[in-house]
Amino acid sequence: VKSLRMRHPRLFVFVGRLVGYKGVDILIRSMASTTGHLAVIGDGVERPRLEALVHDLALTERVSFLGVQPPEAIKTYLHACRAFVLPSISSAETFGIAQAEAMACGAAVINTDLETAVPWVARDGLEALTVPPGDSRALGRALKRIEDNPSLALALGAAGRQRARTMFSSNSYAQHMSSVYNAALAKRARFRR
Repeated sequence: VKSLRMRHPRLFVFVGRLVGYKGVDILIRSMASTTGHLAVIGDGVERPRLEALVHDLALTERVSFLGVQPPEAIKTYLHACRAFVLPSISSAETFGIAQAEAMACGAAVINTDLETAVPWVARDGLEALTVPPGDSRALGRALKRIEDNPSLALALGAAGRQRARTMFSSNSYAQHMSSVYNAALAKRARFRR
């Protein structure tokens, strides 16, 4: 983590499939607003087009395509980054589990205001900066805000880690499922009387 932070002190990370609804092209365009570095972890049908976009925008020194990575490498990037970015543009992105994983690593999140659970998982001003989907200028402003304000990134990351522990850990999930199951059993018992 330390060497990665030294190489890229303003590191932004995307983790996911490289498909249209993920909005990675919007993220790449928004990188022009920063001096940071973007690590794109994942693969998919959009990769050749996205690599061409990076070349066309002269961002080859600041955007790296890392392909599919093992979980430990992903964790290293999430621990080292200034922020994890989920730039999805469609309700096909229903939850964004990658942002919950990033939160568990203490990463600040930048996400989009979809009409799904995405902005609920990491909430604007608490664990995330949330921008309108498909708006590269707004996304660029959010990246710049995180880039220029490391204490904001740390605060969002700490709040995200806490939310991940209380809402999305395996223990909290098991407790929640147990309460749902017990409530269903109690309801069933009332109907049998």
